[in-house]
Amino acid sequence: MPQRKRVPDAFGASVAQDVPHDIAFRILRPDRDERVIHSRGDVFRDETGKPTHMSGAGHDITERRRADENLRTSEARFRLVVEQAPDAILLYDVDRDRLTDANKAAERLFACARGEIVKYGPRHFYAPEQPDARPVANSFAEHNARVVAGEELAFERRIRNAAGQERLCRVTLVRLPWAGARLIRASFIDITEQREAERALQRLNRALRTLRRGNEVLVHAESEPELLSEMCRAIVETGGHRMAWIGIAQHDAAKSVTPGGAAGAVGDYLDKAPDHLGRRTARPRPDRARDPQRRAADHSEHRRRRPPDAMAQS
Repeated sequence: MPQRKRVPDAFGASVAQDVPHDIAFRILRPDRDERVIHSRGDVFRDETGKPTHMSGAGHDITERRRADENLRTSEARFRLVVEQAPDAILLYDVDRDRLTDANKAAERLFACARGEIVKYGPRHFYAPEQPDARPVANSFAEHNARVVAGEELAFERRIRNAAGQERLCRVTLVRLPWAGARLIRASFIDITEQREAERALQRLNRALRTLRRGNEVLVHAESEPELLSEMCRAIVETGGHRMAWIGIAQHDAAKSVTPGGAAGAVGDYLDKAPDHLGRRTARPRPDRARDPQRRAADHSEHRRRRPPDAMAQS
């Protein structure tokens, strides 16, 4: 498929099918330098399900792609490229069940010398808990069998290097066309910071959506009970929290707190609130309400008089 058509089609499919897009494509810079970009992102929608924007990240993977292409040309060039590659690369002999080589980037990732990496093998550095939640021994054997059969596999592995640091890596396994041996090239790319940045972006987007929903609740609520209940609901459904509740402090001798609204997995939490807050709570009673509808209506009318931009920024 032509490059100009493949990229828009991938974004369009992401919106239509409500799935993340994950695509690599080539670009030509003004200096005529061709680069390969890997793009991954998500589609965000409003409360009606209408797509509002797409957020993601693009990474220049030109050097990695060029390294992969060069590895397939010749054994001589292969060794040079492996040594200079930015990815941590290990060579694994399937028949001997041992590593045969590791490059300088692997020494940096695993925080030890090449001889130590080859001596212990990759399983020595795998953390006990893996992203796929499978025993390493089972997945290791399965992956090797599939790659030997001709597949190219990519998956995530959490490693613990010799310095005791845990890193999340994207691992790519490819069988090498090597005479007289069944060799697998394993490339490790440290994506720890990338994933942390993605999670931070997701938290920020979730907070912005929650703030926007809260502003809508402030504008449209017709009573104080509705305002408090809908605000808790926005925190749970849009903000992603398990439970939320709002308490109203009562000016009595017991310094009691009356729940004004709640949403999510509340259960008997409010009945046990004294154990959590150190103060007595009471369920709201009609005779203790202080004209909440009038106060909420006045507040709602004040919000309606403000310009939309001002409300969106509050």
